Amino acid sequence: MQQPRVLFVSTYPPLHCGIATFARSLADAVDEAVGTSASAVAAICPHNERPAFDRRVIYRIDNSDPHAYLHLVDFINSSNFDVVSLQHEYGLFPGQWGIGLLKLLQNCTKPIVATLHTVLPEPNSMQLKVMSAMAEHCRKIVVMAETGIDLLVKRYGIGRHKLAFIQHGVPDFQQRDRRRLRRKLCLHGHKIIMTFGLLSRGKGIEHVIEALPEIVARHKHAQYVLVGQTHPAIRRIEGESYRDELCRLARKLGVSDHLRLENRYIADQELMDWLQACDVYVTPYVGRDQITSGTLSYALAAGCAIVSTPYLYAREVLADGRGRLAQFLSAHSMAENISAILGDPAYHKALRKRAFDYGRRMRWSNVGAKYRDLFLSMASRQSRAS
Repeated sequence: MQQPRVLFVSTYPPLHCGIATFARSLADAVDEAVGTSASAVAAICPHNERPAFDRRVIYRIDNSDPHAYLHLVDFINSSNFDVVSLQHEYGLFPGQWGIGLLKLLQNCTKPIVATLHTVLPEPNSMQLKVMSAMAEHCRKIVVMAETGIDLLVKRYGIGRHKLAFIQHGVPDFQQRDRRRLRRKLCLHGHKIIMTFGLLSRGKGIEHVIEALPEIVARHKHAQYVLVGQTHPAIRRIEGESYRDELCRLARKLGVSDHLRLENRYIADQELMDWLQACDVYVTPYVGRDQITSGTLSYALAAGCAIVSTPYLYAREVLADGRGRLAQFLSAHSMAENISAILGDPAYHKALRKRAFDYGRRMRWSNVGAKYRDLFLSMASRQSRAS
C-alpha cells in the first residue's frame, strides 16, 4: 500500500472551532506527507446550518438525526477509505458525554484512529464508558501530551499498546523582524501582552485584566491585546456578555487604555505576525485538567515568551525553563510573572529562544509524517487481516 486513504470525522471550517481548524491542518499535513490528496472529511454540522465547506468535505453529519451515526457507518463501510481519523472532544457528539458515538465505534469495519482533545483526570461513569468503548473499538488512540498517556493507563485502565503520543501540530513559523511586525500592527512603543483564541468563560481573561494595574505601575506602556471572536456556540446563547464584562472590569480598574480587543477571527498568517510581535503571551486558563492547548502550542512555535497558569499541558510543555507558571486565579502572581519578563530584556530573549527551539518538533510537516506512518500501519494491518 503506497498511501492510506483517510476519512476524517470532525467539525471543519468555515466553522470557527479549534477542533475544526486542527482537522483541516492535520488533513493538509497528511496529504503533504503522502504526496497526494488522500484525505476527505465527514463533517459534523450544527443543527439547521449548511456551512459552505470546501471540496474535501464529502459527507455531512447532522447530530440532530438520531440515526446519523448509523448512516455514517453505512457510508464508511461501503467506501474505499482505509482508515477513519476520529477527532474526539466531549460535546461534539450526541447524547450524554457523546454516548451516541458508540453507534459508529461498534459498527465500523474500517480501522479507527482517535485523536483525543481532552482527557479528564477524574472521569465519571459515563465518561469512562465512552472512553472504554473507544479503547475497545479504536485501533489506536492518539494523545497530544505524554501526561495524557499516564492518565489513560492509570485512571482508565487502557493498555499502553493502544496509545500513541503525537504533539499538537503548528504552522512552520519563520522568525521575522519584530520591529517591522510591530509597526505593521500599530504596536510600536507598547509592551504587548497577548492572548488569542475563541473567547469564552473559563479562559481566565479577567485575571490578566485584574493584573494590569500592577503591571502598568511598573511598565507604563504595557498593553493587553485580546485577539479573537467570542466562541460561536457561546455567542448564540449569551451574545457578547462576557466580552462586555471584561470591558467593564477594565473601566472599573482604570486600565481601559491598556486593553485592546481585536474582535475577529484571524487566519494563520496574520496570527503568526501577532505572536511574533508580542512581548509576552499568556494562557490564564482556570481549568486545571486541560490536557492540550492549540493556542499555547502556537505560541511556543512562534518563539513567544510565555506565562501560563499550571494546567496539565502547560506544566508539560513549559518545563525546563521554556516559560513561567503563574498561580491559578491570582492577579498578583500573573502580574509578578509578566513583569519579570518585561523588565529583563536578556531573560525575555532567552525565553523566546527556548520556546522556538522546542516548537520546531511540533511543526505540521513533522506531525503530518507521524500520522501518515500511523495511518499506513493501521491500514496495512487491516489489509493483511482481510
